Amino acid sequence: MSVTIKDIARECGVSTAVASASLRDKKGTIAYSKETQAKVLETARSLGYKPNPLAQSLRSGTSNTLALIFTFGGSPNVYEVPRVVSREFWEREGKLCFINGLIREVLRTQLSDYLMRRVLGVALEWTASK
Repeated sequence: MSVTIKDIARECGVSTAVASASLRDKKGTIAYSKETQAKVLETARSLGYKPNPLAQSLRSGTSNTLALIFTFGGSPNVYEVPRVVSREFWEREGKLCFINGLIREVLRTQLSDYLMRRVLGVALEWTASK
């Protein structure tokens, strides 16, 4: 079972709000000392805490995901856009999803699914077939 903010808060003897703010370094949202933050961060590290992406997306209103729709047509440079975007998003700890735009039903279903998952945006690369 994964470690939660509640586990960290319980271990440190603080509220979940203080544990959460300490982990996110959001001092303006709730008061806590540097010592408390250090204790929370050390406890999180020692317990192997990993942030829950779903919980983060609920809080932030976005999943930090970008959907790219590609037709992968005849252009020899078609892979350059995903390569560059992938690198940029990876450096910002974002997630990238590729959607095959060739099959309309698949495109419609996947696009609807990603929009419900609060993607940051959708980029479209459409190559006309010859």
